[in-house]
Amino acid sequence: MLRRVAVILFEMKTKRIAFLVAGAFLSIPFAAATTTPTTKAVTLPKQVTIYPNGARVVREGKVELKEGTHSVLFTDIPASIVESSLRLSVEGPKGTRFYGVAMKKEFTPKIVDARTRKLREKLQVLQDEKTDLHDKMEARRAEMNILRTYGQTPKPVGNKKTKEVSAVDFTQSAATIAKRIAALTADNRKDERKVREIDLKINALNGELAQGSSSAREKRTAQADLELKTAGTVQFKLTYQVSGASWTPVYDLNLDSQGEKPKLELGFNGTIRQSTGEDWKGVTLLLSTARPSENTQVPDPTNWWLSYYTVQTQLYRSRSGMPSAAPEVAARDVEVGKKFMKGKAEELEPAELELAKTVQAAFTVTYSINIPKDIPSDGSDHRVGIVQSPHDVELSLVVVPKLSLATFIDAKVTYGGDQILLPGNAQLFRDGEFVGTASLAAKAPGETFNLGFGQDDLVRTERKKGDTKSSPGDRRYQWTTTVSNFHPSARAIEVREQLPRTQQKEIKIEAMDISPDPLPENPERPGLYSWKLNLKPKEKASIVFSYRVRHPEKVDVSGLE
Repeated sequence: MLRRVAVILFEMKTKRIAFLVAGAFLSIPFAAATTTPTTKAVTLPKQVTIYPNGARVVREGKVELKEGTHSVLFTDIPASIVESSLRLSVEGPKGTRFYGVAMKKEFTPKIVDARTRKLREKLQVLQDEKTDLHDKMEARRAEMNILRTYGQTPKPVGNKKTKEVSAVDFTQSAATIAKRIAALTADNRKDERKVREIDLKINALNGELAQGSSSAREKRTAQADLELKTAGTVQFKLTYQVSGASWTPVYDLNLDSQGEKPKLELGFNGTIRQSTGEDWKGVTLLLSTARPSENTQVPDPTNWWLSYYTVQTQLYRSRSGMPSAAPEVAARDVEVGKKFMKGKAEELEPAELELAKTVQAAFTVTYSINIPKDIPSDGSDHRVGIVQSPHDVELSLVVVPKLSLATFIDAKVTYGGDQILLPGNAQLFRDGEFVGTASLAAKAPGETFNLGFGQDDLVRTERKKGDTKSSPGDRRYQWTTTVSNFHPSARAIEVREQLPRTQQKEIKIEAMDISPDPLPENPERPGLYSWKLNLKPKEKASIVFSYRVRHPEKVDVSGLE
């Protein structure tokens, strides 16, 4: 007769049962534990929610059980599991009783998953092939040594007729030996090249083995105790969090500068990597901005005390660093679909980019990838598309002649997305050509930001230093900048000059001859002078910028040139 525990033991009046038990809850031992049959349930990852610093895995499986009590084992759980996150949902025939689930304490470090076994098998085949090649090359070297020894044997002596015959035979033998040695040498060179290729493959396989060495071998096991009144199918849904997984935003920004109005296409992608110890095959992926493994409690700033400094004094102690269990993140049902393009074989069209579905919550955003993905546990990067959207952009050509004579293409982008733009690295393309990389900061819908898209080679700039009268303590400078437009159409170019700045009261800086008149000064950027030059094709314009710096005569001032 089984012991009953009122807290979790109950009998359903309906046909099936669905009950959720925390992983920290220990299973209740059966009175007749020695007679309880043990069954392994095969579960496979079906849905994975990846966070910036971890992942939440949902595995599903089913097993046929007879009437009576059972201990069901769930093996091949990665060692990177967060034990407190373990959850198990059970559905079975009417009257099924679920006593709880818990992690078994023992590790199984000798278990090697299928991927590791395959890698080692490939490695062994390559090593055997390398050994065979070395044996062949060594045999050839031995044969060449024998042939060289034979070729160095003195010519035979005897009567004249014998000598003539022996000399002819010896010459023919020497030629045959030389030809054989040359063939053996050529074969050895071919095999040496094969050995080098094999070494490269062996190094690559060793690298793959090293990436998942510990987590791939260590597995955990969970145990659930059940009782069935009638035989039938029992379905399981196992949920847990793991470390060793992450995703980061990455962007492709494509600027189309052709036409009357420039266009900017923003491709928002996610780079996924994982080395959790289990491969995810054909899973539904969700990328979440939540961080469930970080501290969730508001820090307490009140425990801050000042005292006289001594070596033993601890000035600040935070009470917010206490460990806390990661909160359970509710699962979202994801509708997975595939879109197949149809058309005539001879008509080629650009492929439609498959993007993610965005699920906006109050404090987090989740992106659902619409097609199943394979993400092996090898630490490699996998990119998935999330959002592809156009945005308004204003282009301007900017020259800062003091720092560079190049003309830079500056784009003022108004972010028009529906969700927050996450911080991440971006690849920049202009008219289909890669021009560089940039780091994007977080932006809310409607915010603007500036990006540089390379240089304009059809705008040329010259800067010359003019003759000025200077004296000790009174330095004068004059610069003439000439900008030329070689575009077939008109261009507006902004030129920027900056007065030097100082924090020393004895140093005085004064603007002098400046022409033409610059734009109104920006109070947030003191000393910056700007001009907007509207140049027609092959037209040029010049700007004169001069200033003086006064300081005590006996003091050297740095940064003047």
